[in-house]
Amino acid sequence: MPSATPNTPQNTALGQFSLRKSIFWRVAGILIGAQLLTGLVAVGVTVWIAASQSVTLVQNSVTLQLNNLAAELERNATFDEDGNFHLPPFAYLDLTGKLKDPIRFADRNGRLLTTDEITHLPETEAGSSAKNNNFIPKEGLAAIRENNNFIVFPRQLFRTGQSWGVTPFFFNGDLAGAIYAPSLRQTIDGELSSVRQTFVDALFIVLIIGGIVALILGGVLTWRLVEPLRKITEKVEAIGQGAYETRIQQTGHDELGRLAMAVNQMAEEVENSVAALRTTDQVRRELIANIGHDLRTPIAAVLGNIEEAERHNQAQQPEASFEALKTAREQANYLNRLLQDLFELSLLDAGHYNLRLEPIPLSELLHEAARGHKQAFSAAGITLALDIQSGLKPIHADGLRLLRVLDNLLSNARRHTPKGGKVCLGVKNKNLQLIVFVQDNGSGMNHEELNHVFERYYRGGDARTRGAHGTGLGLAISKAIVEAHGGHLIAESTQGIGSTFTLQLPYPEQKQA
Repeated sequence: MPSATPNTPQNTALGQFSLRKSIFWRVAGILIGAQLLTGLVAVGVTVWIAASQSVTLVQNSVTLQLNNLAAELERNATFDEDGNFHLPPFAYLDLTGKLKDPIRFADRNGRLLTTDEITHLPETEAGSSAKNNNFIPKEGLAAIRENNNFIVFPRQLFRTGQSWGVTPFFFNGDLAGAIYAPSLRQTIDGELSSVRQTFVDALFIVLIIGGIVALILGGVLTWRLVEPLRKITEKVEAIGQGAYETRIQQTGHDELGRLAMAVNQMAEEVENSVAALRTTDQVRRELIANIGHDLRTPIAAVLGNIEEAERHNQAQQPEASFEALKTAREQANYLNRLLQDLFELSLLDAGHYNLRLEPIPLSELLHEAARGHKQAFSAAGITLALDIQSGLKPIHADGLRLLRVLDNLLSNARRHTPKGGKVCLGVKNKNLQLIVFVQDNGSGMNHEELNHVFERYYRGGDARTRGAHGTGLGLAISKAIVEAHGGHLIAESTQGIGSTFTLQLPYPEQKQA
């Protein structure tokens, strides 16, 4: 388990959720604004459509009122043989009061008539007794001559503007005159007042209800969006504070679900990295302890043998003194090999191991490795055999480094093969790979030893990583050298039967053209 993180002000701030600073308000504002804007657009479109229909209905109503006035005039008027007409005063007053706007009467030629011409009563306005030479507009005159109504009508619900109308009336089927309304503003306003008030009330109600609904829906939807983000943020903060085992529950495959999956993958990688660091740190501690032990032992042996040589020299015993110095020299050589192996292994681990690649004939390399170990194998009473496939082409490799790998493997096989045993060194081409193998019929390894055979300083019951004069780093260095060449070093073993170490090296034939 990870250690607890100190409760610093920064960590405390990370662990708290401040609604005041949350993205909730921005997202909620956008959603609510979008809903209100959508509602207003919907209301506007509805009002526009309804207004168009309402204006059409009002226009029809006003037209109908003018037609009714014309019909009433035809019933109450008196016509002469020329088609001229007059109205009784009471009928005239009744007709002119039917609309909210004043009306005028015109003859069949469109000339506007005065009151005395219609009722034979004196006008009250000065000069009105003279004949009126005013005419209805040309558009209206053309309409009544075709026996049609003509109304100039606004198309806006809240703007009446300039409006007027004219409708014809007849005597015995012939045009006798027209009723002319110079302005229909008051009549239209009266017709539209209730409609306008209805639309204003509806708009007010829609705004209130829409606003409340937008607030509720905006808040709910925003919280459903922000709450998963808040939980993800808390989990990420927990991971940042050291709780690497923390995972986020993935509830879907949308963007939030993918974010949760990515965070979980990141947390898993971080947890694995931390575990690897801890393992590496443990290995480092063990390595330092082993190196300290291996350095302390030969240094103590060198010092002890030098002191012993000095005592033998003082006692006039030159042979004993020589043997002590010889032992001290062997320990010093071992110490030198250990330091060289550690330095080489550090270069391999750091990736700074520069290989000198050149064409290397493997058959010659294996013969050279066998010659170097021929005497040692003969002295141990072990047979060293070669199994080299013919026709192999040279490969690009570092010959000295590969020779060192073969030396390590042959030395290792010789130390673990009993007298009278056999070790085979061979190479063959298989599926564009060079297979170099060192096979012995020695003591072999059990399963645990086989799993740890390439680890540095592994100490098993019969561990092959360390021999009587080995540094314990030979197989680790060999594996690193092979991998630096792009290959693999594999160990196979059966206890009591023997072991086989196999180098798998790439064999790119296109480079040999």
